[in-house]
Amino acid sequence: MARRCAEEHLKGRLLEHTRGCVEMAQKLARRFGLDADKAATAAYLHDITKAFSLEQQTALLQKLGMSPAELASHLPAVVHGWLSALIAKRELGIDDPEVLQAIEAHSTGCAGMSDLSKVVFISDFIEHTRRFPKAAELRGREYPTLDEAVITILRRKLEYLLEGRAIVDRRAIECWNELVERARQKET
Repeated sequence: MARRCAEEHLKGRLLEHTRGCVEMAQKLARRFGLDADKAATAAYLHDITKAFSLEQQTALLQKLGMSPAELASHLPAVVHGWLSALIAKRELGIDDPEVLQAIEAHSTGCAGMSDLSKVVFISDFIEHTRRFPKAAELRGREYPTLDEAVITILRRKLEYLLEGRAIVDRRAIECWNELVERARQKET
């Protein structure tokens, strides 16, 4: 069902990216003892609305019940995660909170990320069709924990955004703070 939905909504490079994300998510899920099928479901659906225009995304989110205030709290570049999760829930009947969170938070991360969400977040950044230098560099590393991988990737994303003087989504900051605090507590 998830694969079919991705193939109906995505074309070209975006579909290839999604397939790469699925492959990486399944690999990481197995490595870290997680459900590879759930990882594949979330990875197939994470970008199903990315090709929609911002106007289409906004209209659909409002139709699906997101208030204007709630919509205003999301940066345009990451709205597709929320919309994709809503479509997965309402149109595909997916009710697993871990899968929905993984779809929703795949771009920014979030506080309270499940391990499944971390797997999809990591996979979205390092899967084999990603050609930017940092992706290739990070793809080749072996991370002892999912938290360490998320911290490393999130640091790269934040550096990129800050260098470009871009607005940083609050969920990325909350994710960063939570994971860094957890890492500090483990060090002491």
